[in-house]
Amino acid sequence: MTSELFAAGEAVDLLTVLQRREERVAVYAAIWRKIPTATVISLKLNLPGPIKNNHLILHCFDKLLLQAEKAAAEAGLTYQQMTDWRKAITGPELIWWAQGAASAWKQWAINLETATPAGRLLDIDVLTINGALSRKDLGIAPRRCFLCQQEAKVCARSRKHTVAAMQAQIDLICRRDGLFK
Repeated sequence: MTSELFAAGEAVDLLTVLQRREERVAVYAAIWRKIPTATVISLKLNLPGPIKNNHLILHCFDKLLLQAEKAAAEAGLTYQQMTDWRKAITGPELIWWAQGAASAWKQWAINLETATPAGRLLDIDVLTINGALSRKDLGIAPRRCFLCQQEAKVCARSRKHTVAAMQAQIDLICRRDGLFK
């Protein structure tokens, strides 16, 4: 099965992805220089392979972002947006900062990631000046693989699944959850 989601777009190389990571870290540092108690929320997508952005990926991200914004409002969580890199070749991405308990934001992130199969596509990092909060910090099991439900990090490190298989599954998840509409 070919993937419509990854059929178009400019391929990104590892160096460009690593440069974006450095840009993120610089934004985090700038926030903490001004507001050391801030919680930083980084929203991106878990997308394997060299195609990280195109019109369909951006559309899916925007639909997931609407769900994230609604869930934040319902949880009484407020934030300020620092970046809008939705059209970046490295994939759509936003950075928010907030006052309040980082653990509440991490629980919000986990709820979003587990609410629907497509929520699993979200990669939401919740950070404080002291580091990132993990699922383990809240006593929650690690993320599961899109294909075999083993721990995602184990499959990723061992390259257990092909990029094409992962992309086909992600495409299917997006279709089933109505993100292409």
